[in-house]
Amino acid sequence: LKKLANPRKAEVTTIHLKNVTLSGDPIVVTVLVWTDLSVPTVGWDIPLAGWASIDIPVHEIFRGVLPGIEDGADPLGLGADGPALRAAHSGKPVEPWDDECAAQDLGGNRARGYITIEVVGGGTIFAEVSRLSQRGKYGETVPLVHVESGNGGSEPLGSTWGARYSRTSKDQSWVVVWRETPGGQRFTCGAPEELDWYPLEQTQIVGFEADGTPMEIPEGGSTVSAFPAATGLYKIGAGELSLPFKSGWVYFNLNYGGEVKSSYVESVQYLGSGRRRGRSQAVMFTSACDSN
Repeated sequence: LKKLANPRKAEVTTIHLKNVTLSGDPIVVTVLVWTDLSVPTVGWDIPLAGWASIDIPVHEIFRGVLPGIEDGADPLGLGADGPALRAAHSGKPVEPWDDECAAQDLGGNRARGYITIEVVGGGTIFAEVSRLSQRGKYGETVPLVHVESGNGGSEPLGSTWGARYSRTSKDQSWVVVWRETPGGQRFTCGAPEELDWYPLEQTQIVGFEADGTPMEIPEGGSTVSAFPAATGLYKIGAGELSLPFKSGWVYFNLNYGGEVKSSYVESVQYLGSGRRRGRSQAVMFTSACDSN
C-alpha cells in the first residue's frame, strides 16, 4: 500500500538493493511493479556494478521517476506516466489502456500492489525495505521476501501459515497477504468479476484464543473470500476475519481450487494506539512443495 497524496507526510517506503555477487561482477536487475490484481504496470532494468547498492523510493515511481534506469532506456508498460500509474494502482480508469482498470477500487487515495525484483542472467542480491512514518514517528527495516530461482523457475513459497494477534483497546493486528494468481488481465472498470479467478477463496481459516479455544472463520466453515486479491492488508477481528477473542493466533490455509498454491503472510502489530509497530513474517507450516 502506498499513500499517493503528500507521501513525505505519510509513510515513505524505500527498497534497498545490494549486489553481493561473490565474484564482484556487475549485474542487471529487473524491477516489475504489479497491481493488487496482478496486472504489471511498469518494468525497467537497473545495472549494478560489483558490490554496488541503490535505493528505490517507491513514491518516486508513482511520480513517474524510475530510480536507476539508464539514460535512453525504454521502460515497459506505462513507463514514466505518473498519472496513469496512480490510476492503475488505485482502481481508476487508465487512459493509455482505453480507460480499462487494473486494480480494486477500495476508495481512498492509495496505490495497492507489490513489486518483484529479479536478477537477469545470474548473480546475487540482498534486499531490504524501509518504512518511515512522519506522522506516527516510527521506522522499520525488514528483508524482502527472497526467492531462489534456477532453470526450473522460482522456488515455491508457503501455502499454510500461522500468525499471532492482539486485540485490546489500544492494540491492533493486521496481516499482509500475497497469493499466487493467474494475473495479467485488465477489465472493465467496476466489473472485476470479468477476471476468471477473482475473488480468490481459501481452504480454511481458524482463529484460536490464547487458551487454545478454536473458532472457524466464518463460523460453520462456509466459504468466504477473506483475501480476494493477489495482495492486501487485512485487519484481524474485522470484516471476514471477525472473531471474539482478544488475543491468540490464526491459522490460514490459502490453497484454493483443489490445488496447492504459493502464498506469503506477514503479521503487523500496532501497539499502544499505533505509536509503536512491529512487523514479522508469519510462521510457515507447509510450503507449496507439499501436498494439500
